[in-house]
This record gives sequence, C-alpha cells and structure tokens, in this order.
Amino acid sequence: MNREMSSAAARAGMVAELQRTVAGLPDAIGAALSEIPREDFLPAEIPVELAYADRPVTLAVGDDGFPLSTASQPTMVAAMLEQLAAEPGDRILEIGTASGYNAALLQHLVGADGRVYSVEIDPSLATAAETRLRELGLPVSVHVGDGWDGLPAAAPFDRIIATVGVFDLSPRWHDQLREGGTLVAPLWLRPGIELSVRFSKTDGVLVGRSAVHCAFLRLRGEHAGPDSYRSITDTQFATCEGLSAQRLNTLRALLATTPTTEPIPTLSEHWFATLALHDPRAIQVFTLADPVDISFGLLDADQHSLVLIGADGLRSYGGPSARNELNIALAQMHPVDPAQLTITATPIDQPEPPPPDSESTVTIVRRHFRYTINARR
Repeated sequence: MNREMSSAAARAGMVAELQRTVAGLPDAIGAALSEIPREDFLPAEIPVELAYADRPVTLAVGDDGFPLSTASQPTMVAAMLEQLAAEPGDRILEIGTASGYNAALLQHLVGADGRVYSVEIDPSLATAAETRLRELGLPVSVHVGDGWDGLPAAAPFDRIIATVGVFDLSPRWHDQLREGGTLVAPLWLRPGIELSVRFSKTDGVLVGRSAVHCAFLRLRGEHAGPDSYRSITDTQFATCEGLSAQRLNTLRALLATTPTTEPIPTLSEHWFATLALHDPRAIQVFTLADPVDISFGLLDADQHSLVLIGADGLRSYGGPSARNELNIALAQMHPVDPAQLTITATPIDQPEPPPPDSESTVTIVRRHFRYTINARR
C-alpha cells in the first residue's frame, strides 16, 4: 500500500474512532478530519500510522526539556471543533497556529466564503505552518505575533478559538468577538481544573455553555500567567495558583527532606479538582518518567508544610498543617466533576455581581476577568 492510500485508510480509521468517542460529532467535522492529511503537518519522521494515533505530537522543546508546542491529540481537536461549531462563511481567529493542522480543519469548515486568521508567537512554527497550508491550497492567513493581542485589523470575528492554555482570558479577544459570537479556550482555573470552555458573548459578558476536560501547554509571551509548570529539578515540575519564587524554593526544600508516608486514604472521584476549586494552595507535582508520575495535594508554604498523594501513597513533608487541613477537606467534601461546572467570565471593569447565595458558587478573580463558577452537583 502506497503512502497516499495508507494515509487515507488511517484517516478513515481515526474518524471512525472519533465518531465512537466524541458524542454527537457533526458530519462536517468528520468530513474535515477525513480530508486534511494530519501527517503533512507533523515532523517528517512520524510514520503515517502514528500520525493518526490519539496522542499529541511534540513540535518544539524549550531549554529545560519541557515542550513548548505540540499538535493536540485528535480527540481534543475534535471536541474543541464541536464546541466552536464553525459554519460556512464564518470569520475565525485562531490563537496558536502551531503545526497549522487545526487552522486547516477550520478553513475546511468555513469554506470558500469564510476566512481563518491564525496567530503564532514562534516565527519558525508560523513559517512552517504557512508553507504547509499554502501547499494544500488553503488560504489561511498566518500572522507572527503575541496571540494575546488577537488581530484587531481583521476584527470583528464570529468565532475565536485558543489552542493554548490560559490563566486569564484576553480582553482583546473579548473586544474582537462580535456580540453573540463564540469563544473557545482552554482555561486553567486551578490545578486539576483545566477546561476547554465554550463561551457565548451575551451583553458583553462571556457566558459558559459547555466545558470539556483538557490539558494544554500554556500561552507564551509577556501575558503568560503564573499557572505554568515550574521546574523543581531537571525532571520534576509543579503547578499551583500562587507559586512565587519564594514558595517554589520552599517547595524544593520540602521535597528534599524525607517524608512521613502512609497508605492512600479513601478518595472520591474528582476529589482533587474539588479541593483545588476551594483552596488556592492545592498543588500538582509531576516527574517526567514512563509513565509520568503525578502527585496531588496541598502546599502550606507559610507553615513549611506539604502533603502529596501519589501512586506510592500519602507523603507528608515538614510540619503537620497541610496534612491536617487535607483531612478536614476530605471529610467535608462533596466532589463535583469540573466538566459539570458553569463558568461565567465578566470583564473586571464591569460592576461586581451580588455575592453568591450558595456555597456551591465560587468566584476567582484574575487581572482581566472575574470568573463565577457554579459548582452545583
């Protein structure tokens, strides 16, 4: 079987699998996925069969060995396209061109009467993506720049999609989205709560319509948030709401000590996301290995205390405060699936809404938006 036939067969297999795993996958998205050759947008050494495997592919790596850019796994691509619901004739802005594959799918969806604009901060990635798109005859307009700024010269847009994780939504995206338009972005709220949220712009407020679990590399540039994974050692990283340089040093010092260990307590599904939603000291630590070793817990830097739960058990470092507070939280917890959260993003310069009348509602305030999160079960 030649490469072209092998590619067509692999695409057909990928689409068939996505139709089984992505509920209600629209026919238009299936057709786009069937038409656009993913292997053309990946490094040349990736075999065709692996190009259509349901996994991300690294495109660029930083000096610390952590990936800077990836081609998202097909399941996530399909789920976000389903959230965006692009239609023929739409004007779409994509934040994060990366390989150009997602932009190619978007162009297929909007058709000859639509326009897709894509912004990429890495000039080499942008150039390579533009070349691939041009070779396939796809008129995507690729721009080098900080995606945080959007593309004001081409606004307004019917839909905006970010393919990078963000700590806060950009007010530029809000301003460049037409009233009634759709914004889809991977929003990092706290460790364990990263969701691709579909927002609808209604009376200037971004109202969440759906949420899908996700895990994305972070926005780069001067507007990148503090949610990025911070390096503890060459192979160990952590993410936490307020992991300042001082707290990071405390974390390193704690992890360098010998912990007290005990068996893992009984845990409910979504326990950590629920903990993180209500406590900004929640922390996620992972070590690059095969498989990756991930631990979840609480960092009480002020009391020089850390507790982590991983595959090898519960580990307590330093003082007892983090372990004690985790005990209390687990005893009082009513877990909620983050994908069931309702999230509204209100520009910070708009009047603050009345205080929530329910303990199930949480407000997280960032620099540009106020996120009202309804955690009703």
